Amino acid sequence: MFVYRHRYKRFASSIVVLLAAACFPSCSNAQGDKLGRPTALRILQKSGGLKNEITADANTVVEWEEVWWGRGTSYDQHQLYAQGDLDFHNRLVEVGVLRKKPDQVNPCNSVPGSGEICEGRKFLDFNFAVIPSADVRVTFPGQIMNSRSIEFGTVVLARASDPKVTGITQEGTDAVVEIEFGYAPTSLYKNLLPLIQRALSICSVPELSSNPPQYCGHWPSEAEIRAKKESGSLNFRKYDDGWRIVSDH
Repeated sequence: MFVYRHRYKRFASSIVVLLAAACFPSCSNAQGDKLGRPTALRILQKSGGLKNEITADANTVVEWEEVWWGRGTSYDQHQLYAQGDLDFHNRLVEVGVLRKKPDQVNPCNSVPGSGEICEGRKFLDFNFAVIPSADVRVTFPGQIMNSRSIEFGTVVLARASDPKVTGITQEGTDAVVEIEFGYAPTSLYKNLLPLIQRALSICSVPELSSNPPQYCGHWPSEAEIRAKKESGSLNFRKYDDGWRIVSDH
């Protein structure tokens, strides 16, 4: 398996090309030495093809701090941040991405010489766990750092669709196949997006512009997903039993 990964500002995508372990009937010697576009596309699709995904991550801890300075602008901003984050996570529970775990109160432990003031401060962690599925993967399962879980879920928002071969350059038994493809939203994304609109609206609140909730900027609209196009190339090689994909390029 060869993996090519590219990160975008708003969301991540990863292209996985499954290398064909064996040729298929469609690539027999009868097709001759020249690799045509229909044959290249057929081999790509039968080999499992491009498994490109648009994904977004969801952490498993929402922290609320009863800040020591009490009420005021900073407190209100912190409360707005936490409320949006908690609402977002509760919607993920609703669609089966996460499950709720018991909340946990953590004391404020001041490190000598740090200047941190712990008087009147306490931390409440709202804990969640990832539910793996076809559209949800667990990253760092069960791992803990500073008494808090660093596990998070990777949610598949869309998968590659409608691949097209746009050109082939061939030299002897080697060929480079240019491809282009778009994306189709997953059912999970379609079910979840309407439920998180209130949480997403907090991302545009001016008071949180310098420190928005972690989920902000990673949930594209359906129109953005369908408009997104990518291109790349694959290396093919002709063997005695026909053409095979040997790598991406």
